[in-house]
Amino acid sequence: MEVVRADPSLLTELQLGAFFNVYWPSRLLRRVLSSAPAKVFRSLPLAVVADAAFWAGARAAATDDEWARLTGSSYVVLTFHRLAGDRIPGQERLDVDPAMFRRHLRWLRRLGFRPLSREELAEFHENPSSTLPSRSFVLTADDGFRDAVVAIHGHLSVKPQLFVNTACVGGVASWAGDRPLASWDELRDLATGGGAIGSHARTHGRLPDSPPELLDEELAGSLRELQTQVPSAISVLAYPHGSHDDRVRAATIRAGYRAAFTTETGRNGAGTDPYCLRRVSVKDWDGPLSLLWKTVTGELVPPVWDRWARRLRSSRLKMKR
Repeated sequence: MEVVRADPSLLTELQLGAFFNVYWPSRLLRRVLSSAPAKVFRSLPLAVVADAAFWAGARAAATDDEWARLTGSSYVVLTFHRLAGDRIPGQERLDVDPAMFRRHLRWLRRLGFRPLSREELAEFHENPSSTLPSRSFVLTADDGFRDAVVAIHGHLSVKPQLFVNTACVGGVASWAGDRPLASWDELRDLATGGGAIGSHARTHGRLPDSPPELLDEELAGSLRELQTQVPSAISVLAYPHGSHDDRVRAATIRAGYRAAFTTETGRNGAGTDPYCLRRVSVKDWDGPLSLLWKTVTGELVPPVWDRWARRLRSSRLKMKR
């Protein structure tokens, strides 16, 4: 705690910042055991005892405000791609029907989840004393599909963040059956209404595969194009395919980005590396329980559950035809 107080930037490199770097059962166990009596530890595996002892020590050393930031303040990022519902074979995992998207947002609202703005997100990661309200979430959409821009435009109250490949704006998505992408005019219109526009690099290739001479252009070039076309654009990146490594992370920082999203699942806390933020993808067949699971844990639902939900959604659609 003394080290973090002296230099808050070190939090992402220390075990103290890793409370949310495990799956939800381990987080729950940490929370329970951090204040459990010593006799509870006698029957537990050594690794569990060691982890619990660390967090018990952290709890004893931290103030209430510090403990709330380290273990009580976190958020989930929900991500979408297409919002068309045209059920093109092979795009089932990319596409969510706009009517289902509206239901997702309605369920989140009824369950008391609160969208975070880009300013609140930046404040949380940059201010060492900042905390978040419970049930916080961020909504993102990748690739800049025209259908997603249209659907999101009607729900700007959820403070969406849309990430676009700047070399492809106004064209088609070669990686998704040549579906149309939004134009710069459409993106500027979304930004004027309150949507945040960020970078998805220039093209949709995997950044770790880019040679050094092209990587900076993919990142720095994209940010220049974006800020020229949309002056209010945010300096935030979503790695194409979620693919990144240490070299890509370093280039992202060098290009001037303040944060970057991956496709790794999980919750994000104060100690999460802002250049490796986690997200969980929402599917067309995610009902209220699946959405609640993802928004609470930040993790995918178990495979058996996912298959069952997908079959149920498919059966209901067939009955409507």
